[in-house]
Amino acid sequence: MTIDVSRSDVWVPLETRRSPKNHRKRIFFGVFVSACIIGLGYTFIRPPIYLGTASLVFSPPERVSTGVALQSAGHAQTQATIAVNEGDGVSDTQTIQFLMTELERLTSPSLMEAVAKRLSAANSDAPTVSRLQTMLQASRVPGTNIIDLHAEGHDAAALPVILNAWIQAYLDEWSASHRSASASALDQLRDRVKSLQQQVEAKRKEVDDFQNKYGLISADNDENEAPARIKSLTLALNDAKNAQVTAQSNVQSMRSSIAHGTPIILPEDKAALSSLESEAVKLREKIADKEYGFTPLYMAKDPELASLKSSLAGIESRIKQQRASSQDAALSQARQAETSAQQTVERLTRKLRDGRRAAMNFESRHERHKALLGELNDIQALYNAAQNRLVEMQASDSSHVPQVSLLDPPSVPDRPVYPEYMRDAGISMAVSVLLGLLAVWFAEFLMRPSAPLAQPVMPNIQIAAFPDYAAHGGPAAAPSGTALLPPAGVDNLPRELTGAEVTALLGAAASDSLLVLATVLSGLTLEDLASLKWDDIDIEGGVMHLPDGRVYTMQAPLRSLLARRGPGAPGTVLFADPDGKPLTVADLEGLIACAAYDAGIGAAADITARVLRHTYVAFLVRQGLRMGELSRLVGHVPPLLFTAYGRLAPPGAHVSLNRIDAILPALRQLSDPA
Repeated sequence: MTIDVSRSDVWVPLETRRSPKNHRKRIFFGVFVSACIIGLGYTFIRPPIYLGTASLVFSPPERVSTGVALQSAGHAQTQATIAVNEGDGVSDTQTIQFLMTELERLTSPSLMEAVAKRLSAANSDAPTVSRLQTMLQASRVPGTNIIDLHAEGHDAAALPVILNAWIQAYLDEWSASHRSASASALDQLRDRVKSLQQQVEAKRKEVDDFQNKYGLISADNDENEAPARIKSLTLALNDAKNAQVTAQSNVQSMRSSIAHGTPIILPEDKAALSSLESEAVKLREKIADKEYGFTPLYMAKDPELASLKSSLAGIESRIKQQRASSQDAALSQARQAETSAQQTVERLTRKLRDGRRAAMNFESRHERHKALLGELNDIQALYNAAQNRLVEMQASDSSHVPQVSLLDPPSVPDRPVYPEYMRDAGISMAVSVLLGLLAVWFAEFLMRPSAPLAQPVMPNIQIAAFPDYAAHGGPAAAPSGTALLPPAGVDNLPRELTGAEVTALLGAAASDSLLVLATVLSGLTLEDLASLKWDDIDIEGGVMHLPDGRVYTMQAPLRSLLARRGPGAPGTVLFADPDGKPLTVADLEGLIACAAYDAGIGAAADITARVLRHTYVAFLVRQGLRMGELSRLVGHVPPLLFTAYGRLAPPGAHVSLNRIDAILPALRQLSDPA
């Protein structure tokens, strides 16, 4: 079965048949020429503005010149030297401050009045003071001691005259204002030195009185009595604590030795105890000699041996007593040393605590003393600096002070600085072009119809498999060229794409966009596509299981595109981004918009999924498809639209789904290029 649906039989509004080319040209050139006349007229009607310049250089003492030659047009040379009373050499900060002062002097109203008087004396048409304030400007060249003078005006020849008058008036005012400046500055500096000297003497007396009142020797803590006493008490307390620890250790050691049976002997008792032990050893040796030569019975009766044993017993008793006495004495001495060390620690702790309270009072006085000394040193430094400056000013002369000289004399400018006619003319023409294009766009926007009107006619449908279809009750073919007026209600339908637009749209689409276009132009919705998974697609069987429960039979083009794309992994969606995240309905709309813009279709922003769906539904309805079977291909259709779509259907009895071509011709070309 082949169907020939010719779009030439579809009604097109009359205004869309007319070429807008001439109309756009008239609008563009009308706006362009008008804007050019206004812009170029404004550009070239403006008078030229010239800029005259001169430069003054202010030299520090080491770069002072002997004189300055000031020459103005038509005037004799004038020698002038301007001395600036700065005392000693000019530092960077001083130079900047001096230059800023001179900038204010150069633009002051009083100087402008002097310039106006000079000019009016030579020319009655001289500019007024207010005019001079707008014409004359002075600026400092950054990083230098140069001040540039600028004069703007329409008369190039008058600018050097005005600049020379400005410079001469400045020199006269400078000379008058600085004639007595040196003497005045010297008097002010002498007064400053005298005031600082009085402040130094008063502050020194305050420091001496404070030292005498609280007994402060110097700003160093160690040289004052209270800190020195705290320091000595701290050292003594540390020594006493060490002695206490030593005494306690001696007592513990003696007690431990006594507990283990180790005798403790005083050093002074060791000699006597050693003598007794020597006598005991001798007696033991004599008794041993006696016992070796005699029998025990004899020895018991020998009086000499008995005397020796009695003497030995007495000596041993004395040794025992001596050891006990020496041990008790040693332990007693150790206890006394421990007690003495503890008392010493307690006494020094009390003294240190009392001393610290006194030191706290001393510390506050000492800080006050240091603050007074700091104030005295600051005032003394100011006094010394002022004294040195006074000496230098008294020894200096006018040749050591900064001077100002004319670096660049005024000259007649050869070309205007404003306006730039060629640049402004180019800008005017560019703006005119933009205004012309904007006018064309705005006119197209205003004349664009609110919605494209498509006039339905009876399409020339020739069904090759049923050549006598009209004879069996089918719809009769409408004569070629028949056009009907647009029926009421069609205005509510969206835009319908032509066959050429659908072909361009499919040809410009990328792989993802092409699949979205093919599915929507086959009756599916974006909601179906957004939730469609590969598990719902049976490429081999040629069917899709849609979310609304429908089983959709795929035609050859859509089936071929899905076969080339998949099948995908189980559980994955049909459309996803590189990260595997499913594309939303808005993302799919974006793919349609991308293809529309790439295809270069007019009003591409209006091409949406709704437009594509309407194009496909209108294609089906124009073939005479029964409205009841429309949902088998495109899903649910709101009953409200049946009335509008019914006006697109041809007259006569309508046919079933198997009697029409359900594939758009442009879509069929994807699978059958021939």
